Amino acid sequence: DALPEKYRGNSFTCEPAGNLVHHDVLVESNATFSAKRAYDNLEFLASPDNWCRPVNLANGPDGALYMCDMYRKTIEHPQYLPKEVVPTTDWKSGKTMGRIYKFVATDFKAKENKFDLTKASTGDLCQMLENPNAWWRMTAHRLLLERQDKTAAPILRSVYRKSKSAEARAQALWCLDGIGSLQDSAILLALKDADANVREQALLLAEPRLKPTSELFDRALALADDPNARVRFQCALTIGQVDDPKIIPALAKIAEHNFADRWTQTAVLTAIHDHAGDVLHLLLTDKNNGDASAMYVRLSRMIGLTETPEKITALLNEICGANSDKDFAWQTSILNGLTDGLGGRPHNQLHLADLIKDQPVASQRIERVFKRCGQIASDSTQPTQQRLVAIGLLGHSQSADTRTILAALIDPSQPADVQIAAVRALGRSATPEAIRELIAKPRWNSYTPNVRDSVVALTFAKPELVNILFDAIEKQEIPAWSISPAHRDRFINHYNNDEIHKRAIALFRGLRGNDRMKIYEDWKPVASLKGDSKNGHKIFTKTCTPCHIFEGEGHVVGPDLTGIRNQPKETLLLHIIIPEYEIMPIYTLYNVETKDGNSYSGLLASESAESITLRQAAGVEQKVPRANIAAMASSRLSLMPQELEKTMSRQDMADLLAYLKGE
Repeated sequence: DALPEKYRGNSFTCEPAGNLVHHDVLVESNATFSAKRAYDNLEFLASPDNWCRPVNLANGPDGALYMCDMYRKTIEHPQYLPKEVVPTTDWKSGKTMGRIYKFVATDFKAKENKFDLTKASTGDLCQMLENPNAWWRMTAHRLLLERQDKTAAPILRSVYRKSKSAEARAQALWCLDGIGSLQDSAILLALKDADANVREQALLLAEPRLKPTSELFDRALALADDPNARVRFQCALTIGQVDDPKIIPALAKIAEHNFADRWTQTAVLTAIHDHAGDVLHLLLTDKNNGDASAMYVRLSRMIGLTETPEKITALLNEICGANSDKDFAWQTSILNGLTDGLGGRPHNQLHLADLIKDQPVASQRIERVFKRCGQIASDSTQPTQQRLVAIGLLGHSQSADTRTILAALIDPSQPADVQIAAVRALGRSATPEAIRELIAKPRWNSYTPNVRDSVVALTFAKPELVNILFDAIEKQEIPAWSISPAHRDRFINHYNNDEIHKRAIALFRGLRGNDRMKIYEDWKPVASLKGDSKNGHKIFTKTCTPCHIFEGEGHVVGPDLTGIRNQPKETLLLHIIIPEYEIMPIYTLYNVETKDGNSYSGLLASESAESITLRQAAGVEQKVPRANIAAMASSRLSLMPQELEKTMSRQDMADLLAYLKGE
């Protein structure tokens, strides 16, 4: 409260590499928030002194915002800099010059207010929950929990009933819970609180107390229709603690409120137990709700993974019961999810064709959906997201015409996302003919590194496909160096086939153990060339955006490059030439071989008891059931494409460095 009122609820973030503190205004957005810059082209604090290193922020008891400035010339670790730079770097400069800043409003008047809260009475601590300054509330809360004084209970109940502050009411409930004095009656009252934030907290407090027959459970279910999105979000998470048919209409209602919000979708899906089919049927009462597409996909994927063939066939018949153009969107969404789920079943994989082979009407209508998908996928005027959905479904078709459509999309005239999606789709039924076409010299030379890696990944499914690739290398139709080091390593060390192992050693022997530091030394003069930022931006868009974000452009796969401009050009060049020079643990590359003959590489985006999810270039995610994993190993290599310097001239590299440095 020592800052102006407009700063309340704002976000402040230290960025030591950028010598600044960033200020965002948070705006409620469905179940979460969106952040907007507080000022155009300005920061809360920005210093021209590049030794200024803001590293921590805290609220003070006086209501001020405090900032710790570590103040150092160099903050990089020695192992992340070119070795010739390390001996000449002064690592200790600034070590005695750290400082603390205090931010207050210009009209703020400081008060002498010495205090010792360890001597405050329990009653005084309870009343401190009314303080508008969070420091006092949190400190009082902590001391009440440490004391475990049961005499606080009636005072805290009074704070909840009488306080006009939503923060105080919520904190009083949590203090009651912390001293073991919270009663169901208080939670029931809080579930009807006028403030949405208190209702949200009440749902959290109710969670461990819910039983199918309890009044708390019935009241929690009613909040599925709450006007506040965050309350509905928490409602899904809370009622999901109980596996009871009563939750089905409530979850469907929550989903209908927020089809466009992925966090609400995820909350519903985590709560659903084995009721995915029931929820989907409720949602299908309004089949043509365009916002429901993503939810249809995720629900039907769960059904494809877990339900019996009989129930899945019944759903397919329902899908095929509609036969008009307006039904195409929801039919495509459900078929996409179902086919993904069917292919991911750990022990008894099913195929769409097997389920409908004795049903001519269903076969005919599903074929019509596939045909329409082919038209959308090939139409560059269609929104990219719709094309990607159509391409994903085409990957489940057995038609030769479909394979022709997908192969045609792997072309430099298409966006990278479309090309990679087409490669992945084609990989579901990769044939020798398709591989030969994809690695034909004119095509191969036009691929960006990420598209090329996707094509090579297709061959891992079968030894005969690998041999077709190796034949092309032996005939010098494609150069051995264009196979990324990560894939070379997999062919040599991880592919479970002696013939492939021997051929890989023979083909890539001259490329193994390549001294990348020598290549860096050879390219280092590029850092002194004058660069063209405009051309550098084009190169960045083509080469780097599949995995990195810079100035709001790209995909979140590898590290965010915001703030990189403080790095010397030589350091930037080092990490481009030698991606393995610095790999943080969260960016470790994993190679996964599956029992059905597929092979995947990517960063470990998430994992559960049932599956792992690998994040690949362009933000593409591949879910692999644990039961289908034959082998999994981390790699010493980076997901970042190797030997990028071979895809550009020295002037191009200088231009890229100029763009990254903001010249």
